[in-house]
Amino acid sequence: MYRSIMILFCGIFAFSMFAVRSTEVQAKETTLMHLQKDYRKAKVRSTQLQEQMVSLTKAQQQVASRLAQTEQSLIRAELQQRSQEHIIALLHAQIQQDRRMTDKFARKAEVADTQLRGQLEFWYEQGSLPYIEVLLAAHSFSDFLYRVSAMDALLVQQKEVFTEDARILKKFEVLTAHEKLDEQRAQAVYASVKAGREKIAASFTVEKNLIAHVETLKSVAQINRGQQIEMMQRLASQIAAVEMEQARMAAEEAAKKAKNYSAVTAPPAGALLNSAAVQNDLTIAISDTDVPRSWLPWLLLLVQYESGGNPSAQCPVAVDGEHASGLMQMLPETFARYALAGHDNIWNPVDNAIAAIRYIQAAYGSPWNIPGIQQESTYRGY
Repeated sequence: MYRSIMILFCGIFAFSMFAVRSTEVQAKETTLMHLQKDYRKAKVRSTQLQEQMVSLTKAQQQVASRLAQTEQSLIRAELQQRSQEHIIALLHAQIQQDRRMTDKFARKAEVADTQLRGQLEFWYEQGSLPYIEVLLAAHSFSDFLYRVSAMDALLVQQKEVFTEDARILKKFEVLTAHEKLDEQRAQAVYASVKAGREKIAASFTVEKNLIAHVETLKSVAQINRGQQIEMMQRLASQIAAVEMEQARMAAEEAAKKAKNYSAVTAPPAGALLNSAAVQNDLTIAISDTDVPRSWLPWLLLLVQYESGGNPSAQCPVAVDGEHASGLMQMLPETFARYALAGHDNIWNPVDNAIAAIRYIQAAYGSPWNIPGIQQESTYRGY
């Protein structure tokens, strides 16, 4: 009686310790999944920041190129301004020369006008005599010849005065028009140079401000990416620590289960747990599905139960008209539902294992929740 009670007590204690151990493993598994999720988010964010930095660097290069072009335009504008200033100086010199000529001809016009006015005043005061009367009033033949010569000279002089006066007035008008035109040209050139310089200076200021803004954005992106990298490093360290702890606990659990199920799980010669090919296939599938590496010994145990490590195995017994096939004996319909894109070959051991892992996640959460794995009973399938 006492012995039976002790055996029962030991069994209860062992079962409770096993349950506590399983709970610890599941807690570690949950922590790891959260850490991996945070790590993936941090990695995505870091990638986005890196792409943003690349984009900002390209934008900075483009703006710098535009700034260099603007600087070249500014240099050309300065050279053009100097050339235009030289032209303006020449125009001003021409204007001054035209003004001097205008003043000269204005003085001539004034002299001619004075002479003409004096002549008109003389005619007004003395009255005008007909040409023939002046000649007939001669006292002698010599006086007559003198009067003819004097009248001819007077007429020639009057004609020259009128002609010169008209020429001076015409030249004065032309010079005045040239002076006005030169002034307008000088003002237009000056306004054009001033406007061009102001436009280039404004563009130069905009480009410099844009470069400063891009530099600020780039600095912020670098700081954010540095923070993300630090976070990723911390998460990676935490993930590594949890995975090591899980691997240790899983190894202990697997060792215990191997003893408990030795009667029904003993592998044939060339034990499956030592199959490098199967372990490699399962490792790839674990990586592609982002499940913890601590699943590996349990998946090896499932492979041993299901196909014995044969990726070409097929169950002769049909289930709803379908035969379980492949490394982990997936039903074709279930395989199609849980297969990843690009991994749709049921006879490919990696594709088969990927679909099986995703099915286990959806149906059980983890492989140690599969009936017959944790309990001391014969494995019944998953």
